[in-house]
Amino acid sequence: GDIYVLSSGASVNAGWGTVALGDWVRYDGTTWNDITPQKSTLCYNEASDGLYSYDGVNWNAPSGGIASVTSAEKAALSPSIGDFVYDTDLSSLQRYNGSAWITQAGVGVLGIASNIGEYTYYSTYTLAMSAAVAGDTVEQFGNITETSNVTITIKDGVSVNMNGYTYTTDGSTVGAFYHNDSGYEQTRFQNGTVRHINNGGAGNALTIGGESHMDCTGLIVISDGAYCLNFNTNGAQRGRLIGGSYIHTGGSGWNHIIEGNVYGAYFNTGDGAVRVTGGSLDNCRIDGSVFISSAASGIISNSRVIGGSFSHAISNEGTVFNTYAFSSLFRGISNGTNGLVENSTGISNASDGIYSVAGTVNNSRGKSTASYGIYMNNTNAYANGCIAESSASAAIRLNLGKIYNCKAICTFDDPSGDGIFITQNNGFEIIDCYVTVVNSSAFAVDGNQSGIISGLKGKGMTTLIGTTTNTAGTIDTFGNGIL
Repeated sequence: GDIYVLSSGASVNAGWGTVALGDWVRYDGTTWNDITPQKSTLCYNEASDGLYSYDGVNWNAPSGGIASVTSAEKAALSPSIGDFVYDTDLSSLQRYNGSAWITQAGVGVLGIASNIGEYTYYSTYTLAMSAAVAGDTVEQFGNITETSNVTITIKDGVSVNMNGYTYTTDGSTVGAFYHNDSGYEQTRFQNGTVRHINNGGAGNALTIGGESHMDCTGLIVISDGAYCLNFNTNGAQRGRLIGGSYIHTGGSGWNHIIEGNVYGAYFNTGDGAVRVTGGSLDNCRIDGSVFISSAASGIISNSRVIGGSFSHAISNEGTVFNTYAFSSLFRGISNGTNGLVENSTGISNASDGIYSVAGTVNNSRGKSTASYGIYMNNTNAYANGCIAESSASAAIRLNLGKIYNCKAICTFDDPSGDGIFITQNNGFEIIDCYVTVVNSSAFAVDGNQSGIISGLKGKGMTTLIGTTTNTAGTIDTFGNGIL
C-alpha cells in the first residue's frame, strides 16, 4: 500500500520498471505499479509533513496566499473570475465575479444568495429580513435560539427555507413570525421547525394577515403561547395557506384562529381548539376540537377530526362537508342553529354521534356506543338521507325536528332499544324511513307524542309503532296522500 514519488533521476528499484520522473509508484503486496498523476494532483509528503501539487512536470510545495492590496491597487488588477484579494482599505475579503469585486461576508447561520449563487450571511432573522427584497429566499444553516422578545416580519415576496433546522423563541412574550401581504404574492415558509415556548401563554408562533398566500410545506410550528397559528386575514376566506403542522402545547381555549383558507395542514390542539372564523379547513387532519363560526360561514371539508379533551370533535355553526369526526369524550358532531352537515360521519364513544339543534344534516352517518346515533333537538332541525346507529340507546332521538329518508339501526338488546324515540315533539315528521332493532319488544317509533309518520318500514320488532299517535292523512294505493 505504500506510495512513492520519483522526484529525481537517481537509480531506482528495478521493480519500478519504466517509471517516469514525477510518477507515483504504489506497492500492492506483489508488484510495484506505476501511476502517472494529472496536473494539479495533490500529494501529502510524509517525510516533510507538507502538501505538494503536481504542475505537470514537478511536484511543488504550494506558495503564496491571498494578496493584501489597497482599493486602488485592486482596481488596477486584471483578475480572473474567482480570484480573491484582501482589501486593506475596506478591511474585507473580496472575490471577483467577472464584473466586480464582491465583499465576502464569511459565514453565518442565515444567508441570502445572489443571482449568481453568492451568499451574504447574517446572524439574525431581523438582519436578514431587513436586507431581503421581493424574490429573495432567506436560508437557515443551523439551529437558532432567541431568549429576548423579538418578532420576525416576513416581507412581501420574501421566502424562508429553514433547511431542516429549528428556530426557537424561549421565554418571548411576543409573536415569533408575522406576515401580512395585501397583494396576493406567493410566499414560502418551509422545511423546518418553529418553537415558541415558555412564554406564559403570550404571543403567537405564526401570524398571517392580509391576503397572504403562503406555502408552509414541511414546516412544523410548536407553541404554548396564545395562538400557535393566527391566520387573521382581511375578511373571510381572503388568504390561502398550504401545508404545515401546527401543534399547541399550552392551556385550554382557542389556540388556532382560521379566517383564511387552509389546505393540507395538520393541527394538534392539545387541551384547546381550532376556531374557524369565516375561513376554511380543507383536506386537513385535526387531533383536537374544531369550532366553526356562523358569522362568516366557516367551512371544514374533506378532513378528519379526532376530538380532544376540550369539547366535541366538531362544534358547527357553518358547514361540515365530507368530513369524519370522532370523540371518545364528547359528541362527534354538534350542529348548531345555522349549521349544515353534508356527507359526513360523526362517531362518539361517550355521547351522541351527531347532535343537531336547528341546522340541517344531509346524507350523513351518526354512530354512538354510549347514546343516540343522531339526536334532533329543534323544530327547525332536519335530517335527510342519513344513517343513525346506536348500541346503547335508541338510534335516533327526535326531541324536536323532522327526518326524511333515514335509516335507524339499533343494536341495543333491550325493550327501550327503539329505532326512533320521540320526546317533546308534537308536530314531528317521519317520512319514508327504515328501522331495524334487535329486541322484539322495542318499536320502530315510540314516544307519547303526536305527529306525522308516513312510509315507515321496520324489521325486528313485534309492533311497528308504540305509544306515538300518527296524525298522517289517508294514503292511497299509489302512495299519495295529504300528510
